[in-house]
Amino acid sequence: GMPELKKMVDLAGDRIKVLAAGVNPGDVREIIEKTGVHEVHSAASKWRETKMEFISRTAEMGRGEDFVLNVVDEEIVRAIKTNMG
Repeated sequence: GMPELKKMVDLAGDRIKVLAAGVNPGDVREIIEKTGVHEVHSAASKWRETKMEFISRTAEMGRGEDFVLNVVDEEIVRAIKTNMG
């Protein structure tokens, strides 16, 4: 959790970068304030339908999620950047 991340940030000092992962717009500010991280990582993604026109029921791609893609959501990225301060 955040206490462990804070310890790592304090131990690392300026020698290496420690960043928080899995952040979202709702928690990024609290994580930065409580841990001292300066950088974060987020998937910042959403699912959207593909634009596939040909559909073969005999050939599945990946895990059977042929008709949706996980893509970066520009609005989530903007919200995270704004909430970082």
